[in-house]
Amino acid sequence: MTVTAAGNGCTNSAVKWIERVDEPLVTCMADAFTVPDGAPLNLDCSTDGYSFIWVALPTNVRDIPVAGTGPIQSQILLLADKEAPGSVHYIFYGKNAGCTGDRYDMQIIVLPESQNGIYIPELITPNGDGTNDQWNIVVPETVVNPDAYRLTLFNRNGAQVYEAPLTATFHVENYPDGTYFYTVSKPDGGQLRGAVTIIRRQ
Repeated sequence: MTVTAAGNGCTNSAVKWIERVDEPLVTCMADAFTVPDGAPLNLDCSTDGYSFIWVALPTNVRDIPVAGTGPIQSQILLLADKEAPGSVHYIFYGKNAGCTGDRYDMQIIVLPESQNGIYIPELITPNGDGTNDQWNIVVPETVVNPDAYRLTLFNRNGAQVYEAPLTATFHVENYPDGTYFYTVSKPDGGQLRGAVTIIRRQ
């Protein structure tokens, strides 16, 4: 940059360097995972910025701080209602001086006590209130080849009324109210057994 004085024509020059600061990025080992009720949470996330900022949006998980900075270590995930799954949606940001990077989202599912890590609800209430309207079976990432698990459903008379892979969508609208008994056949030959009840009345 050169400046010239209007009165006498004298000039002077100076050079100023402007350094480009890269947008800070957040990296994590996984975008989503499943843990049991009471598990400690240690997130392996980092940023190349000066600050690591996070916001937490819990559903049916208690005692979770709603926001903070720095690493998340030894946070215990406790369900508020022990009979239903919960989740924590984390939003992460990295921040440099005057620059905040794009958000990074992570979803953590917290399961009640389950069989072999697979959570199979015992109640379906398809009344449109947004709670238990579907049979929301949760299969964690640790289950290898979940499509190889077969779910068979029987009515109270012992007649088979449904069979499909465990991961298939169960269309509850095709079944009347009542208690049904299920078996889940595992690839190793073992079985999980239980019952589910459909109740539509308000």
